[in-house]
This record gives sequence, C-alpha cells and structure tokens, in this order.
Amino acid sequence: MRNTLLATAAALTISAPAFAGPTFILNDVGGVGVGTQARAGFTAAAALWSSVFSNKVTIDLNVGFQALGKGVLGQTGSTSNDVSYTNVRSALTRDATSVDDRSAVASLAPTLSFMSNTLSGGVTNATTHILENNQANRDTQYLSANTADQKALGLISAQSATVDASITFSSALKWTFDASQGVAKGTYDFVGIAAHEIGHALGFVSGSILPTPTPMPARPASIRPRGAPRSICSATTPRAHATGL
Repeated sequence: MRNTLLATAAALTISAPAFAGPTFILNDVGGVGVGTQARAGFTAAAALWSSVFSNKVTIDLNVGFQALGKGVLGQTGSTSNDVSYTNVRSALTRDATSVDDRSAVASLAPTLSFMSNTLSGGVTNATTHILENNQANRDTQYLSANTADQKALGLISAQSATVDASITFSSALKWTFDASQGVAKGTYDFVGIAAHEIGHALGFVSGSILPTPTPMPARPASIRPRGAPRSICSATTPRAHATGL
C-alpha cells in the first residue's frame, strides 16, 4: 500500500516587510501572451507572493486558458515528487532562521506516523481510525512535496528549470483584470483567483491520507496522479473562491 502525504508550504520563509523574493517565470500556453490583460494579471498576482517571501528561487509556471468544467474558474496541477521525511525534516532544520521556525522544527517527530480512516484495500470508513506507524512501510518514510518547496529548502536547485505547476483558467467566463475599482457584475476577480492558484503551486495544497495499491483509484481533486489538477476553484462548491480571495 502507498500513502501520498502533502508537504506543506512551511519551507517558504514569510517576511513582514516587502521583499523581492521568488522570481516567477510565466510560460504562455494559450491566451497569456506578453501585452495581454491576462499576462498583466498573472504578473500582479505573482508580485503579491514575491512581496511576502524572501526565498531567492525561480518558480516556473505554465499559464493559460481552456474550456473547463461547468462552474470551474481555474485549476492548478502542481509538480511534486516523493522526498524522504528524514530529508525534509533535516532541510527544515537547516532553513530555520527565527525563534518560531526553531520551535516548529523542534516539534517535528523523528519518524513519521499518522491516523488514517482508509482501511486495507482502499475502503474508507469515516468512523474508524487506524494508526499508521510501521516504519518499514513507504507510507511512513516519504512525503509528496511540491517542487517549489523543494527549491526553497535546497532539496533541488533553486533555479531548476522544472515547471513547478500548470495553471489553467476557464475560457468560458468573463474576468475583471483590474479590480482596483471593484469587480464588474457577472465577472470574476482575475488577480485574486490567480494569486490563489499560484498559492497551490507554492505548496498551499490540501490532501488526505490514502493507502492504496498503484495505480491509484478515483479520489478527491486534492489528491491526484502525476499531471492531473491538484486543486480546482469552482463557482458552485463550498470551496469556491468565486469572487477572489
């Protein structure tokens, strides 16, 4: 059985004053060419993140428009791979620069264990919880970490050309690209949604423990096989960010 755990965005160092932090490379894959309103919107959203992080890393994003499902504003497929918990814990320890950082790192257990409500064979029982702490299992040895976080932690090159995420916006919806005077009726705040989606690329993702054989069965959008969207923003679901952050 295999567990995919999602490493958090703790690797990225948040700073109070404005910083020229991460450098964002925006690769147009449809409708986000230089000089377009969408390009300006993505650039503004990326600048919001650069202003609060101090990590000197390069974040490479594919950005574009295409037809999406009904009510879906946008979706993000983050690039990730498995990294040993031991390596992540050591990297976080090296990266700690403040009292809060060191306190958080000190609270990390030397080995990984977790509670799961997914039983043998992939059956989920909401009222049953089992402790997974067998250190011989891959489940308790590895985390699935976004490449953006790995760059921030020094686990891969900070300037690696790896595409860290693909962000897709709905081509069927209308957008307000500059919300400084408000969001027009019948449209959605492009910069707000873009900032939200970039956040997923930076490691702000959700997920659940899912012991399963490979290949993985169907699962919520927050857990996905390589290359599939990790996060979907919808105009109709409770998790929506339909009018911005």
